[in-house]
Amino acid sequence: MNGRFLTHPITGVERFATEITRRLLVARPDTVVVAPAGVSRPQWVPVESWRTTGRLHGHAWEQIELPAYLRRLGRPVLIGLCNTGPITYRRQVASHHDVGYLRLPSNYSWRFRTWYRVMAWLLLRVSAAVVTVSEFSRRELAEAYGIQRSKILVVPNAVGPEFSPGLQERGAYAVAVGSPSERKNIARLVEAWEHVHQQTGIELRIVGDPLLVAGSAGGLAARPGVVMVGRVTDDELIALYRGARLSILPSLYEGFGLPILESQACGCPVIAADAASLPEVLDGSGLLFDPYDSSAITDAALRVLTDPLLAGELAEAGERNVRRFSWDDSMRQVLAAAEAPS
Repeated sequence: MNGRFLTHPITGVERFATEITRRLLVARPDTVVVAPAGVSRPQWVPVESWRTTGRLHGHAWEQIELPAYLRRLGRPVLIGLCNTGPITYRRQVASHHDVGYLRLPSNYSWRFRTWYRVMAWLLLRVSAAVVTVSEFSRRELAEAYGIQRSKILVVPNAVGPEFSPGLQERGAYAVAVGSPSERKNIARLVEAWEHVHQQTGIELRIVGDPLLVAGSAGGLAARPGVVMVGRVTDDELIALYRGARLSILPSLYEGFGLPILESQACGCPVIAADAASLPEVLDGSGLLFDPYDSSAITDAALRVLTDPLLAGELAEAGERNVRRFSWDDSMRQVLAAAEAPS
């Protein structure tokens, strides 16, 4: 396992890598996680399954020292689940979650976009198999990089048992999880929420870096009815979902949209943008809105917040939707790809 993801803060991509890796270590005890020197071993990785190597870090470690280490071991199969991987190593199951850097380039630096274009073009061609998280992303990768769709395996996200309905009553707030980037569309959600708050008194709690989000749109935290919660632990996030009347995902572009499943697993009804992978993940279990129209966001939120029957129906549909996804099933798909002849 390419353990470079352990050097990153936890986002949806890192959660995917973590959950699959945890299960692979159980299903195949001979699995080894290889990380840069100086990275601390997570408690869930057994001592005998942990290796560190090299003196470099970041992309340099991944492109130079990791493949050199693997060649010294006799070229074992490498599994990489966090978008990047060594572009000269063929016995590899690589992953690429989306091409947001191509579709919304203003969200990324020139340096990032250039490296990802070059790296992804080479990585997706050299690897024995490619994993992505939705049919939407599969189409995007095939179109953007000219890769045969048969080479790309859809391995979706899921949620663990810790995401479950709680016993507390729903509070007078809605929740949204998002970063300050344009693709997350938080500024337009806040604009829409001014009208929702005026009519319902319901508060919007935004999970993410409060300084970055506020600074990105001229002080969103100062808007009436909007609270910047900041970064939270998993336990805090689950508590927020369990107490929320509504969860909103307004993103313009997502490869999957994990907050949909997290919210639904906690019994919270969901509304989301009619964009990218989100309709695929919702599969009719939530309301969709035009993410470029703040009034459409307002209308969708008000429909759920003012209609308890609809909210209950969406919560029940969400719980059924979550059952379509399983980390164990996703792990088995990755394992099958790794065990296939290469």
